[in-house]
Amino acid sequence: MVLLVGYITHRDYKSAGNWAIQGHLVEKATKESGVFSPLRFIKQTTAYQENLLCDTLDRMRRNPEGRKVVHLHLSKLLPGNRTPVKSKIVSRMFGNLESAMHVQIFPMINQDLVMTVNAGSQRDVNRSCNRIRTLFDDEPHTYSEDANGDDHFVSWYDLEVDSAMAMAMARYFLNERGYQICVDGLTLDTFSYADPIRMGVTYGKLSWSNEIAGLIGTERGEELKAMIMMRKRGRKILARCDSEAAIRAGRQLGITLFQGRYVDGLMRERY
Repeated sequence: MVLLVGYITHRDYKSAGNWAIQGHLVEKATKESGVFSPLRFIKQTTAYQENLLCDTLDRMRRNPEGRKVVHLHLSKLLPGNRTPVKSKIVSRMFGNLESAMHVQIFPMINQDLVMTVNAGSQRDVNRSCNRIRTLFDDEPHTYSEDANGDDHFVSWYDLEVDSAMAMAMARYFLNERGYQICVDGLTLDTFSYADPIRMGVTYGKLSWSNEIAGLIGTERGEELKAMIMMRKRGRKILARCDSEAAIRAGRQLGITLFQGRYVDGLMRERY
């Protein structure tokens, strides 16, 4: 038996399609133990919202004219202010705009709120954000800025100007949920541009080729090794290793992580 409860995480769930999704998530949250788990349900619904946000940003990136994204950093609030009652108050402050389809609100798993804002509604959204500041005026982050002058509490992104916005937001949500990101398909020609620290990712995957073996002992090979060591050992993966020579060359360059058919064969022999 599936128990449907009167809990709506978001105004958008009033539509028939989203009620169907909500019912599916309730059923999924009940399957494991036979008892409805509100916490599991909330996590699954917010995970759906995060995925929906990524899809929405991808669509908006193709036609970004006049559109912005607003990120309310509610997760930075003190524990006493991160209550269901205050979260509901914050959401209701954007209720009229959302009903008129001027904004779309996405609750995040860490209690942040992200909104996509259409052209013409930005002044109203900014006014609502300032009202929310007064709700939490006892907070140290509400009115503060960092060294670059960026607001600690509300971040605005212009999709017309910030072409990397969708990737940055997706990276943020993946990191928040404990995922590590790897840039795949790097070659000797593209490797120097893929600094994992600058890109905000954990790993970079360099594809093995015989050309790499030819670099060992050369000036270019020493430059490549210095770059690998500078970017921290363990952050680079040598992929498509099909022989012991690939592993040997990678180690000479300071790489400690390997992937490919040769590695798979070694693992099968060992286990």
